[in-house]
Amino acid sequence: VLAVLGLAAIGFIDDVRPLSASLRLIVQAAACLGLLLALPEGARALPFLPFSLEALVILVGLVWFVNLTNFMDGIDGMTVAGIVPMLVGVTILALNAGVVATMDAIIALTLAGALIGFAPYNHPVAKVFLGDVGSLAIGGMTGWLLLSLSCRGGIIPALILALYYLADTTTTLFQRWQRGAPVGQAHREHFYQQATARGLSVVQVISRVWLLNGALLVLALVAGMSLSIGVQLLCLGAGGVLTAAVLRHFRG
Repeated sequence: VLAVLGLAAIGFIDDVRPLSASLRLIVQAAACLGLLLALPEGARALPFLPFSLEALVILVGLVWFVNLTNFMDGIDGMTVAGIVPMLVGVTILALNAGVVATMDAIIALTLAGALIGFAPYNHPVAKVFLGDVGSLAIGGMTGWLLLSLSCRGGIIPALILALYYLADTTTTLFQRWQRGAPVGQAHREHFYQQATARGLSVVQVISRVWLLNGALLVLALVAGMSLSIGVQLLCLGAGGVLTAAVLRHFRG
C-alpha cells in the first residue's frame, strides 16, 4: 500500500509541477523495492538465477512496467483496454491456484472494478484523464500482480498477458535509442500513436487493442492451466505472432 501511494504521490506532484527524470526514477525505484519486499517470504520468479541477480532483474522489470504503463496511457481508453484483460487473467489464475492466491484475486478484481467504473469517463472523447498519478499507481499494482503470478510458476502466462504493452513500448524505445533520439523525451512514436497519425480513429485503435488483449487473455489462461511446457511455449509463440501482426497493422 505504501509503495503504491508513493508512486501515486510522485505522479501527482509531477502532474502539477514537472520533476526531473532522475528524481522520478529514484522515487519509482524505492517504491518498486517496496513492492518487491511485499512478496511472500521465499517467493522466486526466476529461481535459476542467483538471488541477488534475480532481485535486481525484477526491480528493473517493475520500474520498467510502471513507466511503460505511463507511456501507454497516451490516448483515450488505452489503459482500460490494456490493463483490464491482464487483471481478469490474474484473477482467474489466482482463483485457480486456491487459497494461496486469494489476496491477488481480491486486489486484481478491485483494480479491474475501478478501471471499469472509470471507463465511461475516459472513453473517447474523454472527460477525465488518469495523469501520472493514476497510471504510475496502476502500473505498480498490476506489475506486482504479474510478478506474484510469476512466483507461482506462471511466468509464461504473465508474459502473455503483458505482451502487447511490453512489445509496443520496448520496441519503440529501442528504435529511438538506435537512432540516437532521447529515450526519456516525450514523443508520439508508439505503434498505437502511429496508427492514429495515419488515419485510424481512437475508437478503432482501442477496439483492436481490446481484441488483441482478449486473445492474449485466452492464450494466457490456456498456458496457465496447462502443465505442459510445450503448450505454454506454443501459447507464448501464438501471442507473439498476434501481437506482431497488430503492431505491423498499426504502423501500416
